[in-house]
Amino acid sequence: MIYIKDVRIPELEITQIASDNNISPKLLRVTPYIGESDVPRKVMELELYPTILDDLPRIEWKKYEVNILEKLDQLHKLEIIHGDISEENIVLNLETKEVRLIDFGLSHHVKDILVSDLDMIYEYRKIDVETIEDLYERERIEVCWLCDN
Repeated sequence: MIYIKDVRIPELEITQIASDNNISPKLLRVTPYIGESDVPRKVMELELYPTILDDLPRIEWKKYEVNILEKLDQLHKLEIIHGDISEENIVLNLETKEVRLIDFGLSHHVKDILVSDLDMIYEYRKIDVETIEDLYERERIEVCWLCDN
């Protein structure tokens, strides 16, 4: 089974890195997207993980917290900020207990972030950040908050 999504090129690049490092589902195929937009886009097909975290009863989320944090730490070691950690962007294979992150549309390579841009990245959530480490910590806190509530 596959999941298909049309994406912009930066999201595709980060998804490829995440896929190569078992952080996101396996990227199976990429094809050009023919649409009305002038922005170059691609369609990516990902291995389907059958369950999103939001599908599970909240009481079960805590069981996956450590695995989610491990995937997030792997992403941070690759110097990538996810930018949209939420229950809809965490997928699970309940049989194998594997966890993967999806939807890298708001993700950033750390090398592409200027210190002056840090507040802008999380402005939509009204979060103040001053360093890249603040962004990493903010994402870890979001996972813990999700799994504890």
